[in-house]
Amino acid sequence: MKKSIKRIGAVACMCMLFSTTAFADKKPIDFDYIAKGGSGYTATNPKSDNEGYAYVTVTSSNQIEGDKVEYVVTSEDKNTEVTDGATFYGTSKPDKQKLKYKSGYAKTGKKYRLKITTYNYSLEVHGRWNS
Repeated sequence: MKKSIKRIGAVACMCMLFSTTAFADKKPIDFDYIAKGGSGYTATNPKSDNEGYAYVTVTSSNQIEGDKVEYVVTSEDKNTEVTDGATFYGTSKPDKQKLKYKSGYAKTGKKYRLKITTYNYSLEVHGRWNS
């Protein structure tokens, strides 16, 4: 009887250890970017876990074929690019990209910004991202 209670306790403990990362709270923020070329930044977003990726989802855009928009996560002060970049090309459907953090970044609680760069005129991009 004592052995089965110990086993059940050990299994429950293991489940709790591994389930906390599975339910980590991602904190997506919405962005609306309207530009005439150049770069812009979203508000800061605190990282909710140590996962090595950030995610950008473009929900709508007036991009046409051949247009491109580049996304990269930067430090809160906008001085350091902390992920590899991703490029979205003109599309009429929602698109999702994964941005990989560079070594030494992706720290829980640290605030980051999404930098959006375009080379096109009168671009509108709407979406959400999480650090």
